[in-house]
Formats: sequence, structure tokens, C-alpha cells
Amino acid sequence: MSDVTAINADAAVQAAAAQKELTVQVHMLPPGRVSSIVPIEVRAGFMNGLNDDAGAGISFYLNGKDSENMVYSRQVEIEAGGTELVKFNLETKGLTGKNKLFALVTQNGKIVESVEKDFSIVETGVRSTRMIDGSWCGICHWSDIEGARWQDDIKKMTAADWHQMVSSMHECGVEVIVIQEIFRHQEYACKHDIPRKGYKGEAFYPSQLYPGRVDVACPDALKAILEKAQELGMYVFVGIGMYAWFDFTPESLEWHKQVAQEVWRLYGGYESFYGWYVSEEAYGSLDLDYISEEQIRKYRKDIIAFFKSFHDFTNSLTPGKPVMLAPNCHWLKKGEKYWMELFKYLDIVCPFGFERMPFTDMSGPEAAEFYQKMCDATGSRLWLDMEIFLFGSRGELYPRPIEQIKSDLVRYSGFEKIMCYQFPGMMSAPWAKIQPGGDDAVELYKAYFEYVKDKLV
Repeated sequence: MSDVTAINADAAVQAAAAQKELTVQVHMLPPGRVSSIVPIEVRAGFMNGLNDDAGAGISFYLNGKDSENMVYSRQVEIEAGGTELVKFNLETKGLTGKNKLFALVTQNGKIVESVEKDFSIVETGVRSTRMIDGSWCGICHWSDIEGARWQDDIKKMTAADWHQMVSSMHECGVEVIVIQEIFRHQEYACKHDIPRKGYKGEAFYPSQLYPGRVDVACPDALKAILEKAQELGMYVFVGIGMYAWFDFTPESLEWHKQVAQEVWRLYGGYESFYGWYVSEEAYGSLDLDYISEEQIRKYRKDIIAFFKSFHDFTNSLTPGKPVMLAPNCHWLKKGEKYWMELFKYLDIVCPFGFERMPFTDMSGPEAAEFYQKMCDATGSRLWLDMEIFLFGSRGELYPRPIEQIKSDLVRYSGFEKIMCYQFPGMMSAPWAKIQPGGDDAVELYKAYFEYVKDKLV
């Protein structure tokens, strides 16, 4: 028997009903700093925790609350215990600089809730900001070999040290943090027996679901990151994983729902909790290179079913919060048919590996264009997971030269957000108490800060 407890997909709505109130969450996709070429999708997710159906109005105002500042308005009816998602596109042309969006919720002619969202628009002439907008953040690296240059240091970091790490990201314009995983479990799809033997992963936070804990100094780095990010107005994707790398079986799906529900219960009060990241990653071909053709067919069905169900579940829990996956960009044409279905359930896809394309595959820029065409056809948002590391002779990661990074920021300018993998270990502020990655990471931080300091709004 599996030790993963199945979750009723309506459990999140039932939990909200116990709150006995009508609530709304407002999200902007993409958040924060955006190019004037990219429209922002504004989302308002209503949850009705009342025993009766409820009606409400919501109006959005740009840079002021007078009638002439209104950009969108709508009335909604939300069933008892149900949710409703309101969406519209905000054009960004002509909004260069700092802006503020106001959302006013009314019932019976009275304002019952007011929400403010800050964002900034930059003029680059391309879809990207040509800056590093966000970064992955491993609380400690999943591989001791790859993380050899910083693993010992990062494991020593306390909550105060994590606050410094987040502050150093913010200082150089990093607005979005993707926590790579909140459980460590080094197993791989089709190579484990978790349903029979049980899940043995170790948590990076005080989970009540599983007893194991990763051996790091900070007992709740997730909390430390979220609280500092909230103070600084940053956005955090919480990495729900690791069940097992590339695993999207029904058992993995139920584990993800279970963990997501606990994480939202523990940390849902943080405004910085922006979205859901599924940690397992995927191949661009949507297959695995070590399984049979019959297994590949099942795998592709499983991954589509996984994200359809997980997206529905998170929308019942947190209507409007985006779901993101980071696949590589290799052999995309093999998976094109399945990607077109999968994108229906992914708000953001953030691929990586464009500088490591297989020799007989398409080029990196061609792969980026291929992804963009699929996203344009399905409505998903395309971000870039830019690698700011190189591999050393023993497989260890070390910082890329700044000129290569600057080149990629220009070369891959078609992505609406440029994330990097990863800030910890590759970039360290010279003033930080602990500097994962040592002198090389400090030098890259200083070099990048010189590049970006005059571009920040």
C-alpha cells in the first residue's frame, strides 16, 4: 500500500468554506518588472466561504482611484463554497516607469476589500527586460558533486543568512525566487518502488506529513525566504517536490496535492507566495531516454493528466496563482503533439539548456522560437531558465563569465522573464556574512551589479 494519502480535489474549497467569508486574491502575470511589449494578465480569484451564493463587483484602477483611471470592471456570482476567476489583459505600452494597480471589491454598493499591486515597465524594444528578473534557489543543492563549491556553506545558513541572501538578490534586481524543492528525495521515474516501500523524502520545513528532515542549520528556510521576500515586495514560487525526478504518475500527483495543501495551510498568509512550481522537471521530448515505447506512451498520458488535475486542485486552493514547469529544450519536435495539450494546464513554462543543445537537434534560438510558437497558440507564458554556471572537471558548477551572461541576455530576448539557475553558489554579495561559492561568486555578483545598476527602475 502506498503511504500517500489521496486527497479529495474539493478539500481546499471545503477548508475555505470553514472560514465563512468571501475572499479575493489578485495576481499579475508576469509580476514586477515587465517590458512594454508584454501585456500583463491580471487575475482576481474569488473564494466563497459562505453557506450561500454571493455576488460581488470588482473594479481595477491604474495609478489612481478616480473614474477616469478605471481600466476594467465586472460583476461576479460565486456559488456557496465555490471559486470564480476574473481575468483581463492590461496593455503596458506608454506606462514606462513605476505604476500601481488598485482593485476595489464591492458588495451592496460598499467597498469590502481593497488590493494594491506595484509593477514597473521598461522600454527595451523586445519582450524581455534584458535583465535577470528572477532566480532558482536551492536550499541546498540536490547534488553534492555539482554543489561542491558551496554546499558546505549553504548548509550552515541560518534564517538571518537567508534574509541576507534574499536581500542580495533584491539589490541586483532579482524579483522572483523559485524554490527548487521543499523535499529532498533522489529517486527517478520508473526506477523506484515508492508505492510499495513508502516515501522516504526529507523536508526543508517542519512538515507534519513526513518525519525526515534535511540536515541544514535553518529548520524553516522556506519561511525565512517568504518573510524577507514579502518585506521587499518580491515573488516566490514554492517548489512542490521532490517526489521523484520526472515522475508524474497518479501516486506522484496525490503526493503533490497533499504537500501543496499543507504548504498553503502553513504559509498561505505570506503575500510573497506567488505561485506553484512543480520540481520534477521534464524532457523537451516529453519522454525518458531509458524506458520502452509502450512506457513512453503511458508517460505522456500521465504527465498531461497530472497537470490537468494539479492545476484544477491549486485553482480550488488558490484561484489564479500560476503553475510553472521547467523542462529542457531538447528534441522538442518529438513531443510537440503532447505539449500542445499539456500547455492548457501550464500557466508558465520556463525551459533551460539552450546552450547545451544535442548536436543533431535544432539550435538554441530555434528551440526558443519553437517554444514561443506553441505558447502563442495555447496562451501559456514563456520564461527562460538561463544557466549562469559552467561545469568543472569534476562535474562541479562554477560561475559563468559575465560577458557570456550579458550575451545571453541579448541573444534570448524573446522571453518575457529571464530567470537564472541559480543565484546561490553562483552569485554572492560582498557584504554577506556567508558567501556560497566564494570569491568567484562574489566577483560575478559585483560584475552583474555593475551591468544592471543603471537599468533598475
